[in-house]
Amino acid sequence: MKKYIDIVCDVLCDKNKLFTKYINISLGEHLHKIITHFHDFVTSIPNTYGAIDGTHIPLIDLPNKRMTLVANDFYCRKKFNSIVMQVVCNVNMRY
Repeated sequence: MKKYIDIVCDVLCDKNKLFTKYINISLGEHLHKIITHFHDFVTSIPNTYGAIDGTHIPLIDLPNKRMTLVANDFYCRKKFNSIVMQVVCNVNMRY
């Protein structure tokens, strides 16, 4: 499993791959605007930059059986096989 986690992290973190497409790091005035919106419209907690949430994505079938994974690794508390997607977004539900 670690091998596949390393592959996904490499693809997401390499600035020449998916990093710039899926990961947005705000700075300066834009960051200040996001923090102000959160404070004014969502929470009074200072310096809030984003909200984190996750959801289970159901799996129709388990990944390739040749991989050394245990079926229980995909069985979630909601009683079905899934993987978890986690998102961080701003007050406008934009990432």
